[in-house]
Amino acid sequence: MKFSMCRGRRAPAAGFWAAGADLPSGAVVPGAAQAWWNKDWAFRQQVILDATASGVPLQGNLNEVPVVVRLHTGNFSFAALRDDGADLRFIAQDDVTPLTFHVERFDWVSELAIVRVMVPALSAGEKLPVWVYYGNPEATPASDKKLCRTSRPFWRWTSSA
Repeated sequence: MKFSMCRGRRAPAAGFWAAGADLPSGAVVPGAAQAWWNKDWAFRQQVILDATASGVPLQGNLNEVPVVVRLHTGNFSFAALRDDGADLRFIAQDDVTPLTFHVERFDWVSELAIVRVMVPALSAGEKLPVWVYYGNPEATPASDKKLCRTSRPFWRWTSSA
């Protein structure tokens, strides 16, 4: 099953690293949990958007930043994700607040998903954790197509060794 260009609905979980799209390289690294957002989701993965000098150094603080997340075999385990990706969720650092996201492309066979996530704020010199939840066989799709039409990608989370 393949979806593309703001029509998709799929994504999974595992280790993440980052590189900036319009910015110099930055890092997304695994982090530790404080709570569990929803007991109906069996798995979660934390990613950290690094806006420090060692990641993507920002010159100032930003609000409502669309971030493109690329999930693939090298940084995410698709095995526990539903084959339609309906159980994918992105949760803010408080491990409580769901973030708006849109799956732009999903290919379960090739294990590739491209998801645009709206991050409420990025602060210069800080690392921003975001949780990716998955593993709920009863979940309904939460991908929001409006995000595709109303925002441009600013950051891109990908894999880099």
